[in-house]
Amino acid sequence: MGFKIANHRNKSQSNMDSLIQSYCRDSSLKYADIHITIVMSHGGGEGNNTYIETTDNKFVTLESIVNEFSNEKCSYLANKPKIFIFQCCRGKDEDVLPKKRPPPQTDAVRFIPARNNADMLLAYATVPGSVSHRDVDRGTWYIQSICKIFMEHAHDTDVENLLKIVDTNLEKTYVEHRQTSSYENRGFKRCFLNPI
Repeated sequence: MGFKIANHRNKSQSNMDSLIQSYCRDSSLKYADIHITIVMSHGGGEGNNTYIETTDNKFVTLESIVNEFSNEKCSYLANKPKIFIFQCCRGKDEDVLPKKRPPPQTDAVRFIPARNNADMLLAYATVPGSVSHRDVDRGTWYIQSICKIFMEHAHDTDVENLLKIVDTNLEKTYVEHRQTSSYENRGFKRCFLNPI
């Protein structure tokens, strides 16, 4: 699909902040048609304030990451789709069916003034306050579901509907413990990753 991929692992809070800030100011972004950020980490939160844990046992809020990609701070991506996928717990609540079983492990367009926080789609492994589950052999339920659904349907389904199918897949797949994914549309228009 032509994406340029940058993989960054095990960052401290200051490394992560610096990495995101320098990336958002990179002038080569003016040639990008779309941007996708995927963050996988331990996390937590209260209410809608979700954070991820960094390697130095500090925290970075998801909102602070998203804010760096605002049209004001990241003008090279203004009016372009920006998708954020966050694989992390958002609290400690578990959605469990009443069965006694061992718990899973958790863990270049003409210039038009743009709305500052538009063109963003934020996808979360779970709802605020809840844990995200993983299979010790296969990885997290959410990322497994995203990989499966996107591979099967990206050719004919827009991203927002892909996320709805991902949640339906999560609902059907796991029985003892439950997990509900969520997403937030911030002025994000219909977007196909691999149109025919």
